[in-house]
Amino acid sequence: MIVAGIDAGMYSVKVVLLAEDQVCAETVCPCGVENATRVAEKGLEMAVAQAGVRLSSVGYVVATGRGKPYVPFANESAPDFMCLAQGIDRVLPSVHSVLDIGAEKSLATRCSEGKALNMAVNDRCAAGTGSYVQMVSEILEVPIEKMGELFLKSTKEAQINSTCTVFAETEIISAIHSKMKREDIVSGAYRALALRLYPILARVGIERDVALVGGIALHIGVRRTMEGMVGCQVLVPQNPLTINALGAAILAGKKVASTK
Repeated sequence: MIVAGIDAGMYSVKVVLLAEDQVCAETVCPCGVENATRVAEKGLEMAVAQAGVRLSSVGYVVATGRGKPYVPFANESAPDFMCLAQGIDRVLPSVHSVLDIGAEKSLATRCSEGKALNMAVNDRCAAGTGSYVQMVSEILEVPIEKMGELFLKSTKEAQINSTCTVFAETEIISAIHSKMKREDIVSGAYRALALRLYPILARVGIERDVALVGGIALHIGVRRTMEGMVGCQVLVPQNPLTINALGAAILAGKKVASTK
């Protein structure tokens, strides 16, 4: 039987299909302005098309993420920290501390063998989320995928100290007016983000190996800065966006197996 995990986020819906406990499809469907339920349906349709199977062959669906109430066709839902622990254990089993940097919240989980032992979340301020990086990209008029290149060119990190995105925006604009180099502003922005993320990770306990997931995990500026703070290499899975969806699919597979 094919099972599905759906991670419904703010900006995209991620879907992973498992057949015989092996990934047979994984897709990311941008939300745009469409109805949330329709985006989830479209994401699943994309996944079954990728796998070359019929929609009717998907026997069990587990939804996670903030948008899980908008996936009415799911058989059940699961907390994101539980899915995160399951997913990271499948792709990086040596990881015990993982930080998921989402668009609207950041989640830290300490885990072992797929079980979440502790969790902490920051969803009160965008300064500790992926939206912060998007804001910096827009102010500097730098494509978000080019920010890593600028970070690597930095020689003098800008000081961005505000703990609020609104005030951080003011600091960045002030740095631009002071003719500070864009690469140094980017470097300072990544450090400001890391300074907000580190306490969340420390709250659950930093235990090697450490990993980052979520779209922002692909930013070398975040990874390098976090490595300096945690004092060890930070791992990033090959597909950091789909880890929670993978975990949800694994839980779906376990549920089906338990009923046999």
